[in-house]
Amino acid sequence: MEEWLDRDRVETQLPASAISFHLLTYDPDTGQYCANGEPFTGVSVIRRADGRLQSVVHYVDGYSHGVSVAWSPGGQPQVYNEMEFGVCHGWHLKWSEAGSIVEEFRCHEGRPIRS
Repeated sequence: MEEWLDRDRVETQLPASAISFHLLTYDPDTGQYCANGEPFTGVSVIRRADGRLQSVVHYVDGYSHGVSVAWSPGGQPQVYNEMEFGVCHGWHLKWSEAGSIVEEFRCHEGRPIRS
């Protein structure tokens, strides 16, 4: 997980095929994100006005699948999710503006795992 929290490191490892999230369309009937009318498999990014990464989301067959992460303008992590076909499956973390963790739990098939 640590490697995904470092925005600059993620930036250097983005695949050349990553596309802007704004090029995707959402199909409410299927719950999938599509590119050119087809369910998207790959990586989408949102960039701030200064060009820095704001978020990265991985998709398989139109569903968020794998790591999704967003950063503050200063580069601190804001949200980290591990997803499996559109539902939380793994870690979910959220940080305050001050940088402290305000939510932290694991999910299994979309449901929080109770300790």
